[in-house]
Amino acid sequence: MRLFIAYKIHINIAKDIYLNIINLEAFKGHKIVGYDNYHITFKFLGETKFSSQMISDKLAESLSGFSSFYFYLSNEIGYMPSLHKPKLAYLKIYEVDDKFNDLFKSIDNGMGTLGFELGRTKFLPHLTLVRFREAKLNHTVLPTLVEKEPKVEAILDKVSLFQSVLRPEGPIYKEVFSVKL
Repeated sequence: MRLFIAYKIHINIAKDIYLNIINLEAFKGHKIVGYDNYHITFKFLGETKFSSQMISDKLAESLSGFSSFYFYLSNEIGYMPSLHKPKLAYLKIYEVDDKFNDLFKSIDNGMGTLGFELGRTKFLPHLTLVRFREAKLNHTVLPTLVEKEPKVEAILDKVSLFQSVLRPEGPIYKEVFSVKL
């Protein structure tokens, strides 16, 4: 199974963001992520030999002691690896303190005890909006803002283990297990 650990954006917020993104001319002709797949990835596990039960147990253990918290989805668009050669566009996320990073470290360390490679030292939460098919954006001015409120408050109240099923028309993410915070 191809697995990852993430927080799924609540549907009402996801639809609002999506409706703004599909109307941006610069993104037409590229792979716009469907609102039903909007999530913040904490750890990509990939194809794994471990049972989903073993991973779920370790995830629950890693998240014990954490509680839900608020964060903000901005209206600012960022690009990875850069604005000049983007592979993806994302919505920037802000928080009051470093809870995303604390959550990430705990998940990363827990999965590390199962043998998964440890991740980055600093977690940068973001919401992927568009994957660029090609970097043929020479004459296109890429947007840096979405036409919506400058900040939308959201609550991270659950972290889930997802199975990613790849299909030619796009991936399907199936929730395998979740931990309510």
